[in-house]
Amino acid sequence: MGALIYAPTAKHEKTDKRLDLEALAQNSRQIVEGEAVDILPALMKAGGSPGGARPKILAGIIMPETRLFESGPQNRYFGIKRFDRKHNHRFHVHTFGNLIHSNFRTPEGDYETFLKVVLDLTKTTRTLKKAFAG
Repeated sequence: MGALIYAPTAKHEKTDKRLDLEALAQNSRQIVEGEAVDILPALMKAGGSPGGARPKILAGIIMPETRLFESGPQNRYFGIKRFDRKHNHRFHVHTFGNLIHSNFRTPEGDYETFLKVVLDLTKTTRTLKKAFAG
């Protein structure tokens, strides 16, 4: 993810229509629950689900610029500036879940596993301490 480029085979018309984040979130929930019917094209056009399989709560993590999109009094969606590209350079990005081959439908992975993966990938205790401190 990140280092690969997707180029659609068909041309898409530009539109001034705004995306309905609430509808996309509901469609995402249906897919996670196994009801993918015919909503996949809308999600693919939007670039994925706005909330993810499991919306995240983050604290103490160094991360790119973020924004909260509001779609009504009770509905808010988290947006994050792309972190897999800087200017014309692309960075290969892999999720923790995919690194440990977890099932996205069942939350897996704990802090012990996370720290083992950090140490295995970086081979430095400095990075391990940074990961532990958050």
